Amino acid sequence: MIGKLIKRGVKTGVAIAKLAVNEVSERRDKSRSQPNAPMPANPESTSVEEEFAPVEVVDVHQLSEMMDSETPPVLLDCRELHEWEAGYISPCTHIPMNDLPDRIDELAPDAPTVVYCLHGLRSADVAAWLQGKGGFSNVSSLDGGIVAWYAEFNQDRIVVTRSEDH
Repeated sequence: MIGKLIKRGVKTGVAIAKLAVNEVSERRDKSRSQPNAPMPANPESTSVEEEFAPVEVVDVHQLSEMMDSETPPVLLDCRELHEWEAGYISPCTHIPMNDLPDRIDELAPDAPTVVYCLHGLRSADVAAWLQGKGGFSNVSSLDGGIVAWYAEFNQDRIVVTRSEDH
């Protein structure tokens, strides 16, 4: 009985994740007709949003191949701490989007970098900002974010942590 409930819960979760991926893809397709990427914005900053050129988008299968290669990319998780604690793709560097202007020196502008978030919207903004303001030459965004990864690969490479563990 409990096994059936767990199985049904997992199927429901995967179905919800797939719906979210579809919604994000639709939003991304709409936004591509007007490519702009304002962000990241430092909370103390009052500067006007800037427009940046669109960045390359990779899907979860491309990222999986890249991660298994001899020279895997830097995987940058730009979500907030509570989101990261709920689960992240390992190995990754965690720098919340709004902290990036102050912590950009923790990243190498010449290293291949794939940015991800929950659904792929914030990561596209962050990747565009890194490419435009940060001088990154090889940066891309994960299409669909960690939700797409989870929908395709379930728990593969996802690590769950809690703030007490740090």
